[in-house]
Amino acid sequence: MADAFAPSIGRARRLRAVGAAVSGWGLALPATILMLAMILVPTLSAVLLAVTDYQLGARQINFIGLQNFSDMFADRVFWRAFNNTLYYTLLTVPTSVALGLGVALLIESDTTGRSFFRTVYFLPVTALLVAMATVWEFILHPDLGLVNQLLWRVFGIAGPDWLSDPRHVLSSLAFIFVWQQTGYNMILFLAEHFAREFGTSCGRFVRRNPSGFMIAVYPIELVTEECTHCIQRRALLRRCRFRSQARSEHRD
Repeated sequence: MADAFAPSIGRARRLRAVGAAVSGWGLALPATILMLAMILVPTLSAVLLAVTDYQLGARQINFIGLQNFSDMFADRVFWRAFNNTLYYTLLTVPTSVALGLGVALLIESDTTGRSFFRTVYFLPVTALLVAMATVWEFILHPDLGLVNQLLWRVFGIAGPDWLSDPRHVLSSLAFIFVWQQTGYNMILFLAEHFAREFGTSCGRFVRRNPSGFMIAVYPIELVTEECTHCIQRRALLRRCRFRSQARSEHRD
């Protein structure tokens, strides 16, 4: 009996696949255009201009090869910026990933207040950049800031100028970045839990290594789409079974 409805199920699956592809491309088209206009095209333009002597307002552009790169590598300011960037990256990326993993493990280990803590740790990710900068500028203010006030009243230590002193500014900015990024990394590590909440068949979007730890996570939109696909498939199968039973009863 199931073979009798196989063509209709196949057509429904193909139509659903075509509709999903059209909808996906339609939703991705605005973001794709923006990415081309704001990222890829300017990047390609910068690469082409890097081998010329272009200056803003110049009427003529000459090809000079790698001369700009040679001057850059001979510049002490470039190497200082490179070292600062490398230090900042090594300080922030491993720390935020490790803290995100630790928070995710702590939240998953106990069901008490799981949604509350998940929301609290993710709030910094949703904070507006201007508002976040204003708040941290006030907290780290050398005279009125909360941090220096606590250091003076509790320990009797005069705090430095966290955002202006070259000895502390990188560490301060790294701390702010880690504070904001930890919640984002936590959500990535909790993606398997979200997949279980969206549907039973969506676990295949989370891959595991032999030790049982998650090593790759697909976008949550794919999980939602897969859950919708599963619901529609089950509904179609129920309709087919109902029609089959109705025809059998009618023949009897």
